[in-house]
Amino acid sequence: MVSALMMLETMFAAELLGIDAFAAKKGKVLTRQYLSARVSSTGRRS
Repeated sequence: MVSALMMLETMFAAELLGIDAFAAKKGKVLTRQYLSARVSSTGRRS
């Protein structure tokens, strides 16, 4: 249920910004992966 709501949020925001919703979703995934790797490599949150 939460995933569906997050995807709807992404779709609405993308529509307002005039961008592709699937590209926005991919960007969110890549950002989470990048930040997760930074936290893991430093052993702390920044």
